[in-house]
Amino acid sequence: MNLTMSLTMKIKQIILPLCTLLLIGGCANQPSHVIVSPVLLHKPQIQYVNKQAALEVTDLRTNSHIVQISKDGEAATLFSSQAQLSAIVKKSLVQAFNKQGLSIEGDSANKIHVYIEQAKTSVKQSFTKYSARNNIALRITIENSAQTFSKTFSSKGSSNGPFSPDIAVLERDLNQQLGNLLSQIVQSNEISSFIR
Repeated sequence: MNLTMSLTMKIKQIILPLCTLLLIGGCANQPSHVIVSPVLLHKPQIQYVNKQAALEVTDLRTNSHIVQISKDGEAATLFSSQAQLSAIVKKSLVQAFNKQGLSIEGDSANKIHVYIEQAKTSVKQSFTKYSARNNIALRITIENSAQTFSKTFSSKGSSNGPFSPDIAVLERDLNQQLGNLLSQIVQSNEISSFIR
């Protein structure tokens, strides 16, 4: 009996510190940001010939984080993007418009302004499961010499799973959703008709 208790105590002395180290190590490897890198998967159907536009992107969100994980009774865990979201969106749109033949220059009669109104993944986590909601809303305003056009492009998505969310999965879903939304913008006939 004493041998069994002694052996149990030794195992506890070894296992407990080992579990603590693994837990601390797991927390240390937690990323501090998500990589936002939307991919626009489309064949350019709209082609611009000898047209130019100025493009600006403004982030109107009150908070800069892009992922928020909430657990009951605990402070929310927040993740920002690796770079300013406005710079990421602008780079993606410039590349896509350039592929369509639209030259993006600083001074042009066509002025495209993109306002980031929403871009967040909200996660609610319990002990056994999580649920995530993605909301992205981009408002586009185009001014030319004759008139002004404005339209909001938005997308919502949701997912759920067991235990804790995998940041890589949340990142992938957000990038796909943002990429699809940016593709809608560059393929919009309403936008192309306003660029003179």
